[in-house]
Amino acid sequence: MKKNLIKFIVTALICLCFVGYARTEARAESAEQITVGDINYESLTMKVYKKGNTNVYFSTTLANDLSGWDELSGTVSNDGKGEYLLVDISWASSAAEVKFYLRGDKNTNATEVVLPKASSAFKVSFDKVNGDFTFTGQDDAQYFFYRKQTDYNWIKVYFEGMGNPNGSSEISYAQFLENIEMLRFKGSKLVFRLGQQIGVSESQMGARPSKEVAVSITKYASAPSVKLNITKLTFNTKNTMEWSDDMIRWTECEKNEELEKLAAKALVGKGGANPTDVVLFFRAAATDKKPCSQVCVIVIPAQTAAPSVGKDSASEVSYKYENNRLELTFTKASATNMYEYCVVPSDKEFTLTTAKWKTVKAAKTFKLTKKSADGATIYVRYKGTLENVKKGIAFKLPSAYASFVANGFE
Repeated sequence: MKKNLIKFIVTALICLCFVGYARTEARAESAEQITVGDINYESLTMKVYKKGNTNVYFSTTLANDLSGWDELSGTVSNDGKGEYLLVDISWASSAAEVKFYLRGDKNTNATEVVLPKASSAFKVSFDKVNGDFTFTGQDDAQYFFYRKQTDYNWIKVYFEGMGNPNGSSEISYAQFLENIEMLRFKGSKLVFRLGQQIGVSESQMGARPSKEVAVSITKYASAPSVKLNITKLTFNTKNTMEWSDDMIRWTECEKNEELEKLAAKALVGKGGANPTDVVLFFRAAATDKKPCSQVCVIVIPAQTAAPSVGKDSASEVSYKYENNRLELTFTKASATNMYEYCVVPSDKEFTLTTAKWKTVKAAKTFKLTKKSADGATIYVRYKGTLENVKKGIAFKLPSAYASFVANGFE
């Protein structure tokens, strides 16, 4: 009887051990191998799915026992795919691949994880002549990011298309070039990079943002100093310059361009019934090695009509022959209403660029001898003035001219 009782107790203990072992095996089998997903290289976080394990361990070497493993910590959450740890991966350098291993406390099969290094192939160069960029090492990227070196406001730029889906933070390449054009007036330094590709699993780890590339945006050279000679009505242009009246079509300048060629609409009798103000733009032309310069802007005011000239004393400028002299009288001339006249002999040709004008600043009479004026053409006009902001003097073209032939001598 006693022997049978001992045998029963031993048998029961064996059964209990077997049941405990079976339960342990069942718990181990219910836990799966650790997996990862949603590797975000912008926020430098990674999801590690626990897969039924209570604790997760990691190691940079594939150790055979738990002595070489450290417990992984992170924020615990559940995204519908299962419970996961959101862990920080900022410790992993982007300069090279970083390999490490994960495993659970229940399912100890190790999962290999390889964080990729940042691409160093991405390069950007700026062509200062045509204002465009060359990109290499972008592979099949559809967009890139850029920012000014002085801030951290990254702007997403699409290589193709004209969309602007999220306001100023996402622009097309054409819009990007427009922004760059504005920067070229003072110069700037920009930073470029390619965007990340978010990883989805240990076998598809995505890609880090590329290394950052700094590019200098060279500024335009200063605008040329172009001025109008208000006596000759020519500009001090050079054949290395260009001019335009709409900032779209640019024409190569000739040396000392004439106003009549560039702004005929501003002149009486040249560009229509009524002359109008004309805006002209000048810049140094681009070469193979440098871009065009900034732009010089000149507003040409509409020319006024010629003064009245005649033998009638009511004319602004009257003339008569007296004692074999030509008397030329300017009745309304003053310091604020100046006139000019020139005498061109009959054997000479009159041109604005060669004419020798004499200034009349006060009401007075000039007497010309027969020797100097007989048969000559006398030209008269209002004198032009250059702008002087400090003195309140506005830019004014010389007026159109009136003329008569001096042929009344005895």
